[in-house]
Amino acid sequence: MPAPLAEPAMLRADEVKVVSCRQDIEPQTFVTLVSVEAFISLQNLNIQYDAHTMDETSKQNLAKHLQKYTKALQTFSTKSILQDNRIQFLTTINNEAKVQQSTRSLVLEKVKVINYKDLKKV
Repeated sequence: MPAPLAEPAMLRADEVKVVSCRQDIEPQTFVTLVSVEAFISLQNLNIQYDAHTMDETSKQNLAKHLQKYTKALQTFSTKSILQDNRIQFLTTINNEAKVQQSTRSLVLEKVKVINYKDLKKV
């Protein structure tokens, strides 16, 4: 016999902790990032938005982590661009090879290939 399912934890209205937020700041909407620069600027906006609630040590730790994250993103983006360029290059070469392979060869004349022994006899 299967065990009875546990009831999901439901919060009551008097148990929920509501945190106030600054009214003068509008939340940023999500955007599709097109470049590394756009990502970095969005990241900086988020840091500035959240930084007012942090102490100095937390801000320093956050800055270190974000620098590492930004560098990793730049490296990934660069690798991605290089891979795209390589794929495009290989596709171009492949298309050229297909054209060469599809071209029929033209037979001008038939010849006989002789080896060294036959050459000595002549």
